[in-house]
Amino acid sequence: MTSNIKNEIEKILTVEKGSIVTSENSIIEFKKSFNWLNKVDYGKIMASFANNEGGYLLFGYDENGGKFEGLNNSFRSTDSSKISQFLNNTFSPVIKWDKEIILLDDNEIGVIKVYPSNQKPIIAKKFCKAGEIQEGDIFYRYVGENKRIQYSELRKIIDAQIEKSIKILNLLLDKISISGVDNIAILDARSGEIEGFQNKIIIDEKLIKKINFIKEGHFNEVDGEPTLKLVGEIESSSIVIKKEPTVMTFEDITIAFLEQKIDRNIPPIEYIKRICHENSANFPIYYFIEKSNSTINQIYLELEKVVSATKGKERLLNRIKENKKDFSRGKIGANTKQGKDRQVILDKINSGKVPSIQDISGSEIRFLEVVSNLMRPQITGVQDSLFQLMLDLFKSKYSNQKGNFKSLFRLAVCNLDVQLYFSEFENHSDL
Repeated sequence: MTSNIKNEIEKILTVEKGSIVTSENSIIEFKKSFNWLNKVDYGKIMASFANNEGGYLLFGYDENGGKFEGLNNSFRSTDSSKISQFLNNTFSPVIKWDKEIILLDDNEIGVIKVYPSNQKPIIAKKFCKAGEIQEGDIFYRYVGENKRIQYSELRKIIDAQIEKSIKILNLLLDKISISGVDNIAILDARSGEIEGFQNKIIIDEKLIKKINFIKEGHFNEVDGEPTLKLVGEIESSSIVIKKEPTVMTFEDITIAFLEQKIDRNIPPIEYIKRICHENSANFPIYYFIEKSNSTINQIYLELEKVVSATKGKERLLNRIKENKKDFSRGKIGANTKQGKDRQVILDKINSGKVPSIQDISGSEIRFLEVVSNLMRPQITGVQDSLFQLMLDLFKSKYSNQKGNFKSLFRLAVCNLDVQLYFSEFENHSDL
């Protein structure tokens, strides 16, 4: 799957009269040219972005002079593997990034897109260039600058990791309480040993690397997992989770996503399969793919098996295969009343204040258009209140509204899904 960096850049940058009027901020940094001799500086910037909400390093524009400089050949000729090797030798965990050349107002711009790390903090593991990077350094992106992280931001990262671990442990404890302590065994994914039964079971070394029962605290609940060959007194075992048949609707898909909560009795893939029976494919999917602990390819193959009497299946498969990411509607800040109304709503969200359902009464369409244009950094700061407003809007308005409202609502939800969860699967498909 290819990235859609150009569309993302065009959403967050404004070009007027041959100049970029958007200043450097928490997700944007400009460089006049690319020079591999400055790799330490680039590494610090990329680590800073990864430790915050990600960002874009743009080459070929002079912010101080307010003009496009043109992209030098060095950006083209520097192999991505060379950049990755430097980053991997200097920082840990791995920094996830993409490199692309785009046209902006007919000018070539080199872009390095850095994704927010799922394993924060990114830490320097060796000394570089006269102490510009010290072993143990943690760099963080502040508004318009990259510097060693301060206490409050580091505290937030540590607290988030602790909260994540607690959620995983709580989920495991819930599973134990339901199944009973005597019925639980623990798999050590490093050694392949399952302990908890009277006799120790060891899984074949060739299979252990292919098994991933738990990811991010979520159990794999996909029906019909392959039979696993076990070495020892037990010859084989099938891993299947039994569940009762469930009648699901599109409302269940939408509410589960907006509440960020899946019914524990419903395998996540069932939410995606349900879309095959709708007329539209514009529903959240990547959230449920992540929860299913499956790859894009695995999900695609499962969806191909679904028997459907609607166009939903074909449209969903095409959407996945074509890597559709742009669900935006309505131009922000356009010189029209609608554009100005959207800008007012966007400014409020950017300030960290999500409007109430009463505030957007009569302007629901403009609000949904704004949500369909939001980027990940704009969402994460207000995610809880934004999702709650979308949920309130869905429960109180959706069923009584006309087609335009419903279509825009689904597009807005799709954008939230893509912005928050798509990066986990980008460039990981052979479809």
